[in-house]
Amino acid sequence: TELLRQFSKDKKHLFFSSDLSSEQEQLKQFSEKIFQLTGESFLQTQPFGSWEALLRYIFDHLVQKIPLIIIDEFPYLCISNPALPSILQKIWDEKGRESNIFLILCGSYMSFMEKEVLGSKSPLFGRRTGQIALLPLSFKDLKLFFPRYCEEDRVFVYSILGGTPAYLQRFSDHKTIEQNVKEEILNKNGFLFSEPRFLLIEELREPAIYFSILKAIAFGRTRLNEIVQETGISDPPKVNKYLSVLRELRIVKREVPITEDKPHKSRKGIYLL
Repeated sequence: TELLRQFSKDKKHLFFSSDLSSEQEQLKQFSEKIFQLTGESFLQTQPFGSWEALLRYIFDHLVQKIPLIIIDEFPYLCISNPALPSILQKIWDEKGRESNIFLILCGSYMSFMEKEVLGSKSPLFGRRTGQIALLPLSFKDLKLFFPRYCEEDRVFVYSILGGTPAYLQRFSDHKTIEQNVKEEILNKNGFLFSEPRFLLIEELREPAIYFSILKAIAFGRTRLNEIVQETGISDPPKVNKYLSVLRELRIVKREVPITEDKPHKSRKGIYLL
């Protein structure tokens, strides 16, 4: 979201941040955003009643003056109306290719974006002109967040938080690392205390099982048979399936000795957070 805001700040654009409200409320909010940019008075008394009507207005009228359209948290809109990707696909096929629109769909639900937007079974498959999977910032970027910390302290911070900007912003170099950890991670009211749980609940259908697998890995049970024993899940192929999902979400990685000829089939692989 912050990257898109920085990208669009010096351009004519429409930036709509979705939420989990009803479809009617989402259409009302989107109509209000368009009204703020265009001054079209009818939108105040008669918001768009469907996504097809709203999208057609954007493609037929709005993009002539405002070509950059950003929809943040696109999955939220699809939750209230699962047909939205196919509606967008229909209008895109009619008008998108000949339009000067620069349409950006953004979402923090990685599995949804990969399957429902980019996936081969998605109505939007084959219509993208590019995609960015935002990876964490590198260690060298921490200087911008924590100029007062020494290099060693920044190593500690990076080992705790990784490179996610939203997490890095919760720590302050006006405080010690210990103070930051106590306030933001160990404090039950801290922003980061429940973040792992929220992330898994958003992405996964059986979070309790995934929690037990992650806990096993965190306690040093890094081989498949060790994870099976620690979690009590009697079916190794099932555990393998859960691990594959965690790898897709980039929560877990699998490492294999470099000497293995067929690493994907190797039994010497270990799983790390």
